[in-house]
Order: sequence, then structure tokens, then C-alpha cells
Amino acid sequence: MAWGEKPTSVHRCPECGAFEIERSSRRGVVERVRLLLARQRPYRCLKCDHRFYDRRV
Repeated sequence: MAWGEKPTSVHRCPECGAFEIERSSRRGVVERVRLLLARQRPYRCLKCDHRFYDRRV
């Protein structure tokens, strides 16, 4: 990201540090319930394809 450029997301990839993040789909009922209770959502980095969980914003 260049100086002065605004990030496209408030979330940051823990692998590469990119801000180009999109929501990922939940995988199955167990993950859906676990994430709901933990108040987290799945995200995927568009640069390195890393999938991770983060708190809702």
C-alpha cells in the first residue's frame, strides 16, 4: 500500500499484512456455531489466499 492510500478493509491479513480482504463462507454447521459464539467471521486475503478468522467490526 502506497503512502496516503486508504485501506480497502479494516482487517489486515496476518500472513502478508495486506488490506485486500473479503469475507469467506463458513464451512459447515460446527464452524458456523463456533464462530457465532466466538463473535468472529471468516475472511480471505485476496493477495496471498490465506483464510483466517477475525472479530466482527
